[in-house]
Amino acid sequence: MIPKFKAAMFDMDGTILRTMRYWRLTTIELLIGRNIIPTPEQMARVFSSSSRALCAEILSEHGIHMDEREILRELEYYMHPHYLRDATAKPRVREYLEQLRRAGVRMCVGTAAPRESAKAALTRLGLIDYFDFILDQYELDMRKSNPEFFRIVAKRMDVDVQDMCVFEDALYSIRTAKALGCPVIAIEDRTQSHDKAEIMRLADHYICEYEELL
Repeated sequence: MIPKFKAAMFDMDGTILRTMRYWRLTTIELLIGRNIIPTPEQMARVFSSSSRALCAEILSEHGIHMDEREILRELEYYMHPHYLRDATAKPRVREYLEQLRRAGVRMCVGTAAPRESAKAALTRLGLIDYFDFILDQYELDMRKSNPEFFRIVAKRMDVDVQDMCVFEDALYSIRTAKALGCPVIAIEDRTQSHDKAEIMRLADHYICEYEELL
């Protein structure tokens, strides 16, 4: 059953945009930039593993030690051009955003990606005006594994967290939102297939395409 809600927080990568494939490719870009050619076994893990974790593991095997923040910043460097050129919207997401706007639902974006990258992609695709604001993990200095992220967003949207629906593809964020009492609509993304069963168990509603919500 589709939950009722007064406001909506949308994740961006894998939820609004079909960009998780590019995030996974940044693993290869970072490694090749250091003259490391992933093995066939490592390549097989690229699209089913965290880019940060896999990069850290492979770099360590080659005697290169970078902390998580350093790795993330470099991955974002490789990802930014994809937002500028390659990012595409999930099918029919525009129609659904328009449907919510006509219903008077306030919307925002809460993303792990840098806000300037998110704004660039959403502006290029003509989606930016649907959202009251974009909030990233750098502004709050916390990830969406922290319940406070959702509390702050709900406060900015002037609603209780229980009235803010979270649209998300990643299990860690879905788990946090549900523990806080937010309704969750999970969006399928192939890069999250290893967590699909748990995502479907936690979410109030699970969709493969936005057409299911229209």
